[in-house]
Amino acid sequence: MAWQLIYTSAPRSLEAGRSGFGTVARHRTISPLLVSAIERVSQFSRIPGTDAGRVIYSHRIITVAGGRFHILSAIRDAGADYTGRTNHIAHHLILDAREVAQMGGSGPSPADVLLAMHWKTSWNESPRYFDASEEIPLETISQQTDGSAWLHFAGDSNQGALLASPEASRGAYVIQPAGIDLRAAFGESLRFMPDRLWQTSFTTSLQPSDEPADFRWIGIEEQSLLRSRLESSGRPVFDLSRPDSLPLVEIVQNPARSQARQDFAPRSAPSQSDRQTGSRDASPLDLPRIPINGSESRKLEKQNTSSATTERAQRNWRKQPGTIVIAVLVGFAALFFFVIRPLMHEKPEVTARREQIRHNVIAGFSGNDNGVAEKLANVPQSQ
Repeated sequence: MAWQLIYTSAPRSLEAGRSGFGTVARHRTISPLLVSAIERVSQFSRIPGTDAGRVIYSHRIITVAGGRFHILSAIRDAGADYTGRTNHIAHHLILDAREVAQMGGSGPSPADVLLAMHWKTSWNESPRYFDASEEIPLETISQQTDGSAWLHFAGDSNQGALLASPEASRGAYVIQPAGIDLRAAFGESLRFMPDRLWQTSFTTSLQPSDEPADFRWIGIEEQSLLRSRLESSGRPVFDLSRPDSLPLVEIVQNPARSQARQDFAPRSAPSQSDRQTGSRDASPLDLPRIPINGSESRKLEKQNTSSATTERAQRNWRKQPGTIVIAVLVGFAALFFFVIRPLMHEKPEVTARREQIRHNVIAGFSGNDNGVAEKLANVPQSQ
């Protein structure tokens, strides 16, 4: 069962004394910390090159207070709010990791849920808490895709395996022309890796406030100004506005299992007859092998989380090159003053002062105990 949360602009929200944008409805089970995390990703940007009437569908995986949660979202324009200013509404479904684990690979994918759910387009009610009967039973949702999405805009339903390649499954951009619903495209691609249905995060429309590292697959509008990010991202880019530029995918049937193969080497645009007959030469690469047990699946989730964290850390260090230099200099200074310097020879004046004290002690004993004076005189001199 999935919990619900709705975020929009209203005269009153669930939080006492708060008006404007905020949470107007949710299940009580959702903790305040999780509510805050979801509100931060409930924004809707209106930037040149994007359709103000678009709907942003996404699947996020977030960790809050030691718990792992899957957030399915639909964010859209909602006309004007009660003050006459622009408004939007974000409708979220929240699942914990245990709920996802129980569904396994035989249940619906995130894309299936996004396609089947009846998402709110506006909110005219008073703020309220949802009751238990309003939890969403995901086990009743069936597969919503049939291969027709990739067939429509790429000419071959097997092209959905592009996003399941080893490189693209770690992160890829998908350029979408107007009228393309990436929910169906992502749903078909997820079926090429059934044991990772819920391990792949994605968004159908990147926003300026989004952190790209939060998503594996990122949809971006053909005319969006954010396309400038693609060149420096290091991720493969699949341009659905130019289907002839997509690498061809060959599905090879194996007695033990089906294996998708593909060639990512640059090549000239194929003709329509090539696509239909599959006559082009290729040097295919194996698609990723999927973990087949729970421990391997958990290990892969940790690797994905670690990869996203490392990507953010590297980006932060690149923004502050001076910090690295300062850290190195401080380290060398500490090494010199606390390790090397104490091992150096004493200053000459310190050595002379100690020798003077030694001779005075010997002279003091010489009149009383010649034996002691003789022993002190035989003490080796400092070098």
